[in-house]
Amino acid sequence: MRALGVLLALGTVAAGCGDDTGGAGGSGGSSGTGPESICGDNLLDDDLGEECDDGDDDDTDDCTTECVEAFCGDGYLHVGFEDCDDGNADDTDKCTTACVSAQPGCGNGIVDEGEDCDDGNLVDEDTCTRSCLAARCGDGIVQPGEVCDDANPDDADACSNTCQSNGAGCGNGTVDDGEACDDGNASNADACLTTCVAATCGDGYAQVGAEQCDDANTEDGDFCRNDCTVNEGVETGCPGIAIPLGVGQQSLQGDTSTGEVVEQGSCGGAEAAEIVFEVQPEADGVLVVTLSGDGGYDPILYARAGACDGGAELACTDVSFAGGVEELQVEAFAGESIWIVADGYSQTSGPFFIDFVLLGDAPGDTCPGLPVSIGAFEQLDLTGNTSSAEGDFQGEGLCAAGSDSPDIIYEVTPLDDGIINVALQADFDTMLYSLIECGVPSSQLDCSDAALAEGIETIQLPAYAGEPIWLVVDGYGGEQGPYSLTMSLQPD
Repeated sequence: MRALGVLLALGTVAAGCGDDTGGAGGSGGSSGTGPESICGDNLLDDDLGEECDDGDDDDTDDCTTECVEAFCGDGYLHVGFEDCDDGNADDTDKCTTACVSAQPGCGNGIVDEGEDCDDGNLVDEDTCTRSCLAARCGDGIVQPGEVCDDANPDDADACSNTCQSNGAGCGNGTVDDGEACDDGNASNADACLTTCVAATCGDGYAQVGAEQCDDANTEDGDFCRNDCTVNEGVETGCPGIAIPLGVGQQSLQGDTSTGEVVEQGSCGGAEAAEIVFEVQPEADGVLVVTLSGDGGYDPILYARAGACDGGAELACTDVSFAGGVEELQVEAFAGESIWIVADGYSQTSGPFFIDFVLLGDAPGDTCPGLPVSIGAFEQLDLTGNTSSAEGDFQGEGLCAAGSDSPDIIYEVTPLDDGIINVALQADFDTMLYSLIECGVPSSQLDCSDAALAEGIETIQLPAYAGEPIWLVVDGYGGEQGPYSLTMSLQPD
């Protein structure tokens, strides 16, 4: 049961003959000859300060054994009215101050299984992102101590893999000649685009706090007007609001209460109003959709392919509680529409913020792999995301389970003889293996699949100066996501 708070309206028992309403200690002028009133005698006595008296010892009904009307926060679970009642004012534990059970999921303020953190807010720029991942260099968000964060494994571009400037160039966090701005991050939803051009209405990216939407077209009668405000009169159901999407990000704001109650997914939404989007991918890749609800709106998010109404469901998610965040990832193909539905749990609706991100082909997706060279006593800290790659490779033995997961391959060329120590860390179940020949499983040197669900995989590679080895970052049984990779070379 999910409740939004309950106010219990309780009746009282009328005074009657023999109830001794002027009992001991009262001001009713009792002579004291009648029976003494006590809490629990099924007689309401105002002189005793009773709010109610139902004469039973049941603390789960509308009158407690202290003769006080039941209320949220009294420490008693009132069956049929409350999910829980822990009697405290802590809104971050398993029971909120509205006597609603904090459902597991990102955004509930509680660190659940599979989460690095959960601060219960939608801010990405603090130590915990709104996806409940610990802030780190390589997540595409510039946090304190970082000059830039371009979320790629290229250490030779304007932003290094330690999130510091590599000198002049767009993305280094410094406005160089020819740039209108440079905030050093990978976000197109702020005032400066990743191309170092100042954001404007019509550029295709909705600025958070400045624009409600931005569809980069001149059609004033569609969902997004030419002044980057939402057109409230536009049709919000099927066939869906068209969202042309190239590799990159599109962000919109809206309110599901303006929609109709028609659609539903396998995880819910039958009773709530929804808004439907037709995402039109312009390239192959991975579509990542994030839906953030506000206030009492408990979001549900699902995706369909083939048709808006009645198409095959690709994914459906409902893991957060009211005001939380839902996210899904689905494979995208150029020219093939995907219908995304912003729906709600039960009858909840309200303002929302939705991100559509199309991840294109990842560097290192295929052979010969992403080139990396490493010298004696050198350490490389790399980051990447397998979600935007294909499942091109697989290992042998334990690492054969990576055949269903997208993977990234590195062509590692040692500059000196020795041993290369490799550590892979991620929030999904990874595996790590090395090959003598790119893409040939039978040439496997080593395989690591020791950690379960999340953790660190480590292997050691023999290093011979000038002779490349291929290193594959893979996932177990279809799992995928962002990762960090550390390599160091210990010479002979």
